[in-house]
Amino acid sequence: MWFDVLTQAIGVIAMIAFALSYQMKTQRNIVLFQLTGGAIFAVHYLMLGSLTGFCLNLVGAMRCAVYSQRGKKWADSVIWVIFFGLLAVGVSFVTRETFWDYLPAMAMVLSGVALYITNVKMIRILSLLVSPMWLVYSVVQSSLGSFLNEIFTLTSVIVAMIRLDFRKKPKDQENAQVVD
Repeated sequence: MWFDVLTQAIGVIAMIAFALSYQMKTQRNIVLFQLTGGAIFAVHYLMLGSLTGFCLNLVGAMRCAVYSQRGKKWADSVIWVIFFGLLAVGVSFVTRETFWDYLPAMAMVLSGVALYITNVKMIRILSLLVSPMWLVYSVVQSSLGSFLNEIFTLTSVIVAMIRLDFRKKPKDQENAQVVD
C-alpha cells in the first residue's frame, strides 16, 4: 500500500514539473523543466513496472539535456531530432508488451520536434497533439500521476496559449483602436 502511494506521489511531482514547463517564456526553460519531469517520470514508470514508460522517459530526459544546449553548434543539428525519434521508436519495439506501448513512442517523436524548434508558440501547439497519446497510455498503465499530468498539461498549454499567444498586448490594442 505505501509503495503504491509513494509511486503515485512521485508521478504527481513529475506532473508539477511538466505543467510548469509550459508557463516558461523560453525554449531552454521549457526543456529544462521537461528534463526534470521526464527523469522523475522514469522513476515513476519503473516503480509501476512499465519498462516502455521508463525507457521512453529516460530517452526524453536525455533529449531535453541536449536540447537545453541549443545555440551551441553541436546541439543545433537536426540529427538530434532524428536520433531521438528513432531511439524512441526502437525502444518501444524492444520493450513493448501491448499495442498501447506504441502511443508514447509516437508522442516522443512529436514532442522531439516540438522541443527542437525554438518557436514557443509552435511548441505549445504540437504539445496539444502529444498529450492525448500519453493520456491513453497513463490509463492503460494505471498511472494517476501521468493521467493528471496530461490533464494539467493540456490545461496549462491552453492557459499559456491564451495568456501568451492569443491575447493582444496593450500596445497592440491601442494600435487597433487607432486603425478603426
